[in-house]
Amino acid sequence: MGKSIPFINIDKHPEKFHRVYYILSVLPSEDGLEKKKNAGNARKIFESLSGTKRRDAERFLQRIKSGVAKKFSITMKDEKFIADEADVRNLRTKKDSYEFFMDVPGRELFVKGLGKVEIFGKKLISALLLFFVSNAGKGFTSEQLFTFVWGDKFIEESSAPDVRINILRLRALVEPDRNNPRFIKHSKAVKKEKGIYYFEKDIDICLIKESP
Repeated sequence: MGKSIPFINIDKHPEKFHRVYYILSVLPSEDGLEKKKNAGNARKIFESLSGTKRRDAERFLQRIKSGVAKKFSITMKDEKFIADEADVRNLRTKKDSYEFFMDVPGRELFVKGLGKVEIFGKKLISALLLFFVSNAGKGFTSEQLFTFVWGDKFIEESSAPDVRINILRLRALVEPDRNNPRFIKHSKAVKKEKGIYYFEKDIDICLIKESP
């Protein structure tokens, strides 16, 4: 590590270098190698500190970590709230008490009657399910689903069958009884109104997402 911070002597003020390198290591950046290098520099300097400088560095880290602590958006049947990591750890221990437990950051789906369902390796299917659960009780036409989830232009001849096929695949994964869907429902078209798909709103769900 050289004296890359102008006008500051690293031998006299290593704690200042520690702060700069640490902040650079946690700031958003597309250069992963540079972030890793800065983290390594911060760690080496921290390990070399002692006495007052060490205690100051520890207090600095505590302030930074408390300020950047992850927050999570929790959606349940009758409430929504923001939670911290301790709350999420607690919810995860109770996942089998919910009828439908979807933990996006933890990449886990637990359905009562099926147990753990492997879905997060299926990008489109998991995105479709997340959209449904996030909007429980709200109905969407095939065109709306294709627009919101696929993010592409809807073409009736090809897009509508694509939506139907992927909803069938999704049901095959998450519905305990495929012939009598409990979660993902469909209301058929009536006269000029188009048919809509929706996630049943009366499900005892717990949806965990990282809060923006």
